Amino acid sequence: MIVFALFSATVVNFILGGIVLMRDPKNPVNISFFFFSFGAGAWTLTNGLYEVLPRTSSLLYPIALTSYMSTSIGAGGFFFFWVNYLKGLVSISRRALIASGLIIVLASIASSRPGLLAKSIQNDKEIVTTSLFPLFGIIVVSFFISGFVLALYGQRHQQLKAKKTSLNLMIAGVLVMFAGGVLFNLVLPLFGNYNFVALGPLFTFVANITIATSIIRHGLFDIRAVLARSFAYLITALFLFLSLAIGSIFLTQNTSGLESVSFGSQLLLTIVGILVGASFYPFMRYMHKISNRLFFSDTYSGQEALDRISGLLINEHEISALIDDVEELLSSTIKPNKFDIRLRNTDKSVNSNLLSYIENSESSLIIRDELEDLDFIRELDDNNFGSIMKLEAQGKWIASLYLGSKKNGRYYTTQDKNLLKNIGTELALAIQNANRFEEIQRFNNTLQEKIEKATKRLRMSNQKLQALDEAKDEFISMASHQLRTPLTSVKGYVSMVLEGDAGKISKRQKELLESAFTSSQRMVYLISDLLNVSRLKTGKFVIDESEVDLSEIVNGEYKQLIDTAKMRKVDLIYKKPKTYPKVRLDETKIRQVIMNFIDNAIYYTPSGGRIDISLEADENSVTFLVEDNGIGVPKKDRPQLFTKFYRANNARRARPDGTGLGLYMAKKVIVAQGGSIIFTSKEGVGSKFGFSFPLSKVGIKPDGKKLAAKAKSKKSRKSKQTTTKR
Repeated sequence: MIVFALFSATVVNFILGGIVLMRDPKNPVNISFFFFSFGAGAWTLTNGLYEVLPRTSSLLYPIALTSYMSTSIGAGGFFFFWVNYLKGLVSISRRALIASGLIIVLASIASSRPGLLAKSIQNDKEIVTTSLFPLFGIIVVSFFISGFVLALYGQRHQQLKAKKTSLNLMIAGVLVMFAGGVLFNLVLPLFGNYNFVALGPLFTFVANITIATSIIRHGLFDIRAVLARSFAYLITALFLFLSLAIGSIFLTQNTSGLESVSFGSQLLLTIVGILVGASFYPFMRYMHKISNRLFFSDTYSGQEALDRISGLLINEHEISALIDDVEELLSSTIKPNKFDIRLRNTDKSVNSNLLSYIENSESSLIIRDELEDLDFIRELDDNNFGSIMKLEAQGKWIASLYLGSKKNGRYYTTQDKNLLKNIGTELALAIQNANRFEEIQRFNNTLQEKIEKATKRLRMSNQKLQALDEAKDEFISMASHQLRTPLTSVKGYVSMVLEGDAGKISKRQKELLESAFTSSQRMVYLISDLLNVSRLKTGKFVIDESEVDLSEIVNGEYKQLIDTAKMRKVDLIYKKPKTYPKVRLDETKIRQVIMNFIDNAIYYTPSGGRIDISLEADENSVTFLVEDNGIGVPKKDRPQLFTKFYRANNARRARPDGTGLGLYMAKKVIVAQGGSIIFTSKEGVGSKFGFSFPLSKVGIKPDGKKLAAKAKSKKSRKSKQTTTKR
């Protein structure tokens, strides 16, 4: 019975350790639990073999050493299991953990060395220990006690009720294991009593059963997986057992101890051990696949399901389509017999008590089979709900996912719960985004209707404005034509009186008539601007080029405006070039531009100011420039200065009667003839206005000989300057 119990405990320990490791091979909790279970399984196995083998067997001594080594491995796994399991509640320095790991490794190596802890086996199977054995016992007991103390500390400081209950159950099992192991395998052997050594390992079975029960009860593992995959891990355990047995037989064949084994045999045994160790995990994975085919044909890949749901939630924006996609996914994985998603603000299908229970539940996932409240179990049964998932986003309850019982009649597994919890937050966010998307869509539709109505009204208003604009242009054109004829007559008659055709006039009469003539001329230019604007819009704006003397045109406008400049106490200076080439330009329009630039400079330059007019020609271009030290143009107004009807604020104050057409038309005239406008200004300092024409645009071919001579002259002067510097 004892031997049967030991081998049964061995199988359970190996199975539990393998299942835990396979669930998550990278998790420190799983790894440390595996070492604990593996050490406990090896300990029970060696004790069972120790009981079965005859007293004279040569295997007793290596089995005893293996038993000590498995005890140290189990103690280390036990300690590190609680360190990792209670991470967050307990804090141990990295150095202390590294030191603890080294001690366990050294203890395991020392326990496997012949003659270090045990000298020999007497005929009655009594192990003759050395003086180091008590130290080994202290190390093993210290690690078990340390782990147990950590468990008690975690139980005291754990706030979650479910996990605290789990800890209580595990601590109870550990207490039983600790009491039996210490008593029968350490205390009694220290006093020479080895009669009850085989009973100690049985208590690991109790500890592992209580831990497994706690784990299964609180949903950390699936009991179905434990039972179904026992096949895979039982085969793996037998593989390991046979490997160890064959190695032990080979090692002790025809020898009384390990001391007589040759170096070649030891090397071969080491290589075999490494190969067995290396093949253990692949073999276990292979058996795991076989067990899946045998027992888990209806299982699904949780990661694939998560990937699919993530893709659905990202790409779908309509709530109805989103719900259909999620239902299809869960129907192919969890397979509930009922599915429903209800928004929190529209959930009227369940009573208020159930909604209140969902809202106040600490867990976002409510499983019917895990409830203790009978009233709510009845309510769930009445609605055929097997589970309820509270979908929360950013701490706000968005909706509820109601699932029925599973179609296969089984419980919700750990994999099912993890899948629901993992998709809960993403699904809540997706529903929230879909709601917002639909709200935006409704808003867009409403906005589109309003935009269409407003556009229709604007279109009608625009048509009216266009009609008014056409009427305005027609009126301006007609008024300009009607004003131009009588104004030309007035200007002509005033000119005749000034020239003495009507008799001699006094000095005062001459001044008044000249002022009237200048105003008439300005009015003529304004009417010309209005007509040109109208012609630009109708496509009738024409440049009438002819050969003109630009210096004479500038001089003529200068003479007409000199009196105006004197009246405003502004110095108007122009030095007419002695010679200037004839150019091809529209005389009327270029004269208007020149007058506009000079007239603006006069009116926007304060009393005592100065205006310089220059006209230059070089081998590349002809340039006209008016430079003043007047009010200048503000920086913010410069980009729009040459647009129609635009005037800077300071210009409006200085000359309220301006129209904003002069600079607009000036640019149109210059650009239309192939020239470019010159403009620089600084507010409060002054401005430069003018234009420049390339020679080719005004009908002048550059003289190649003169240009070459001028370039040669410049090169010669530069050479002389360089020589002087040297």
